[in-house]
Amino acid sequence: GDKAIDLLERARRGQPEELDLILELAETHLAEGHLAQGLELFAQGAAACQQSGQRERACEALRRMKVLAPTDTSIMLRLSLLYLELGRLHESEQELRGVLRQNLNHEGALMLLGEVSQLKGQGRDACLAFNRLISLNPERWDALEKMAEVLQSQGLISDAIRHYLQSAEGY
Repeated sequence: GDKAIDLLERARRGQPEELDLILELAETHLAEGHLAQGLELFAQGAAACQQSGQRERACEALRRMKVLAPTDTSIMLRLSLLYLELGRLHESEQELRGVLRQNLNHEGALMLLGEVSQLKGQGRDACLAFNRLISLNPERWDALEKMAEVLQSQGLISDAIRHYLQSAEGY
């Protein structure tokens, strides 16, 4: 209970960067019904794990956060980026689709979904994501450039050149 939280807080003061303490403290706060404190500590733990190169542990902390806040798109987006870094493209895509279920016009999620689809060899899905993004923001030169790459890989050279030129004009 509160005594456990107090003891863990004291231990953490001596080792503020200790990941196991951060995550244990987050769990203890959750067990006591302190949702906000638990979420904040999991966020700190995820960031610390990621900084120290422990991406799998960072994913675990973010998954715990997602259970507690299932509609928080920032958690889904961070989790998607970690999955992408780990080469777990399907899971990255699923998180991005979760973001887009919440906000169909999320530019960051659309860009990443296009890139993940491109990496998966799904040119049609990549084009759909990039087209959606370009229709929302015609000055997304990076999306125009990525669209050109996909079109070029599909052998649509004249369309690719057109997109490369549009992108170059913007840069």
